[in-house]
This record gives sequence, C-alpha cells and structure tokens, in this order.
Amino acid sequence: MAIDSTAGTIAMTTATLASLDRRFSARSRLGRRVRAAVRRQRVRCRRAADEIAKRTVDLGLSTAALVIAAPVLLPTVAWLLARGRVFDRTGCLGKGATPFDVLTFAIPATGVGAPLRAVGLHHFAVLVNVLCGQMSLVGPRPAPAGEWSPRNRLVRWRHRVRPGLVGPWWVRRRMNIAYGTELETDREYVVTWSVRGDLGLLSRAGLALLYGQGGSSDAPRRVSMLGVSIDNITVDDALDVIDGWLHTRGARRVAFVNADCLNIAVRRAHYRRVLGETSLTLGDGIGLKIAGQLLGRPMRQNVNGTDLFPRLCELADRRRARIFLLGARPAVVEGVRAWIAERHPGAFVCGTHHGYFDAQSEPAVIDAIRASAPDLLLVALGAPRQDEWLAAHLGATGAAVGIGVGGLFDFYSGRIPRAPVWMRELGLEWVFRLAQEPRRMWRRYLVGNVLFLVRVLRERWSTAPPVVES
Repeated sequence: MAIDSTAGTIAMTTATLASLDRRFSARSRLGRRVRAAVRRQRVRCRRAADEIAKRTVDLGLSTAALVIAAPVLLPTVAWLLARGRVFDRTGCLGKGATPFDVLTFAIPATGVGAPLRAVGLHHFAVLVNVLCGQMSLVGPRPAPAGEWSPRNRLVRWRHRVRPGLVGPWWVRRRMNIAYGTELETDREYVVTWSVRGDLGLLSRAGLALLYGQGGSSDAPRRVSMLGVSIDNITVDDALDVIDGWLHTRGARRVAFVNADCLNIAVRRAHYRRVLGETSLTLGDGIGLKIAGQLLGRPMRQNVNGTDLFPRLCELADRRRARIFLLGARPAVVEGVRAWIAERHPGAFVCGTHHGYFDAQSEPAVIDAIRASAPDLLLVALGAPRQDEWLAAHLGATGAAVGIGVGGLFDFYSGRIPRAPVWMRELGLEWVFRLAQEPRRMWRRYLVGNVLFLVRVLRERWSTAPPVVES
C-alpha cells in the first residue's frame, strides 16, 4: 500500500510538472529558468519511480525465492538454531557508505553441511539483506569497509546505489570480458541503470552460470589448443608487452586466434608454423573459453582485437606512437584514421593503404609503409593472410610491432555496427555477426563452430599429443 501511494503521488507530481512546463514560455528569462527547474524535477520523479519499481522487483523475486526454497531452508535454520548460530556476518558498506552486515547461513564446511554448501545454500541468507533494503538483486558488489579509499571519485559513484547480488562486473568476469576496472564498470552501471536493464542483467547472470567460472589468475601463462600455443594473458598484460616492444624496437608480431583460426591452422601447416613463430598469440572469442574449460586449460580473458584497439590507441596517444593502417576498403581505412584522430590526437596515423593490392604492387606498399616510419602496423587482411603477410614482410616495413586485426576496421569506421553489450556478455557476438552477413558467415559459424568443438573433444579424449591434419 505504501508503494502504491508513493507511486500515485509521483504520477500526480509528474503530471503537474508537465503542465507547468507547457504554460511557461521559453522566450522569457524567467520562463527558461522555470522550464529548466521543471525538467530537473521531472528527472527526479522518474528516478524515484524507477527506484520504487526496482524495490518492488527486489521484494517480489526475493520473497518468491525464499518461498520456493522454504522446504529446505526451514529445517536448515532449525538445525543451525540448535547449533547456536544461524548467520555468519561480513561487514560491508551499502548505499551512502552506510555500514551493514552481509549475511550467510553459518553452515559448516564439513560433515552434514558440506553438501549444503556445495549447492550454495548458505548464500540464501543474503536475501534477508535484500528484504531489509540493505541490498538489491542487481548492483555493485558489496565491498568491505577499507577496501577502497573514500576519496576515490569512482568509489563515491558506487555508493549512490544499493550493492547487489550480481552486477555487470560479475557477469563480465565470468564471460572473460571484464576489461578496465571494477570501479569503472560500477560507475557505468550507476549512470545507465534501469529496471529493464536490471532484469536483463539477472537473466544474463543466470545464463553466465552455465559457462562456469571466469578466468583464474593462477591459470597457466601458455596453453595449447589443436596444436597452437596461445599466450594466456589479459588485455592489460598484452598492452604492457606491446608497450615494452615500442621502447626496445624490433619486428614483433601479434596474432589473435579464434575458433575459425584454429580450424584453419589444423588444415594449413604453413599457417600453423606462422602462429608458432608469432611473438604474441592471443585467444579471442567465446569458443576458446569453452574449449579451455573442456580441456582443463582455462583462459584468463577474451583478448580480442576489437576490445583491445581503443586501449592500444590510448597507449599510442601517451607514447606519441606512429600508426600505419593497412587493409579493408579505402573508405573504411580512412574512417578508422578519422576515428583515431578524433579520440586520440597524440596517436599519429602516419599512413594508410587499402587491402586490395596484388603481388605486383606489394613492393610499393611495403616501401610506402617503410617511408612513413611507423611504430605500429595494423594489418586487416583477414586470417590467415594477415598473419602470413606479416611473417613475410614485417621486417621490411621497419615497424616495431605488427598486429593482425581481422575485421576490426569495419567496426571502428562505422561500416558495421558491433553487437550490443548484452550479447557480448552472453558470448553471442558471433550470432550478431551471422545475422549481419549470413551469406558470408554461415559456413564459418554454423559449420566451423561445430567442427571446432568436435576437434576439441577429440583432443580432450585423446591420450596422445594433439593431432593436426597436414
């Protein structure tokens, strides 16, 4: 009843403000001020309505979960009462940096309690925090006091909302796409949250559970899949390596490999050798995450060129590095040049060339690259051509680092939109690409993905070293 009454009051206030907004003319100074004040108040009212809706969802879903689990929870609580302690408490900071205790059931980790903890029953106690209004179902992770400095501006952002059971950082970590920092992701959530967005996050969190745990920091630094050795590092690690190469100079090659690349490497011995000689081979895509789980070789992070590119441009901006762009159509590569110039003026694009050149014009292309004296050479010729081209010609170009970037230029030139974040968080970016270009992509995704999983399973069940086709 209280929620219904408050919602009615907000609706009436919004209607009154809309009436005032229409009555005052924008031509007078007073009218402009009143209209601005009315708009601000309308925003506050909409926000309050969203808060009520969010709280209603929290109460409804939490109550439903407790009712469904009651046949198990009630005997468990009675047993814990007989033991003398029902809850374990962890001190955390909530909305407005208010201290509160996150609850878990004090189920022992041994004996009878072991199977209960194995299915996560002890975590159900946190729904009491949700019912009490200390937490929400969706929001930033509840952080213990002292984990971050209160002077940090990003920390203050996360305290504007209630902490949650799940949030975008949790989902992205499980999907190996948690780039940047947790605080930056929390701020993004606070700025953009909506009830609809929260419901979407809850559904994605449920599906993310099916993919298993995210990449572990103690995973091996190199893993082998289908005969190709992959550097199992994060985006930040890769940028640190590239930064070091920009200082030392040389001819270092970076390759991104996804399920399609590994399928090609199984068939083509030359491409497999090229990848084996690459200075840095990075795992790209949900296919490699699934393969890593099947093989017992978990991938730390989905290090794809499209997500690494803006951070690479930030690095080039700081280092005043020179970039040469090679590949794609003329208009596309010029679109990427414009994107870099607008957002990272310190990263100088010293030259561009389209990817439609033949063997006769190739020497002139190499001469043009060398004359521009690039630090970074980004090659978008598609796999395996881009990696084989770099293996043959990077030294002649004089570039310190050559990177095969696949279809990245299409995204940053604006020719092809990238999949929305929610699809990337579910590992479904390939579905979006298939829908965009079905005639070109159907064989790669519908046939290639199945073939890749069959080969991974064959490698898992084989007691011999990975077998590749000649």
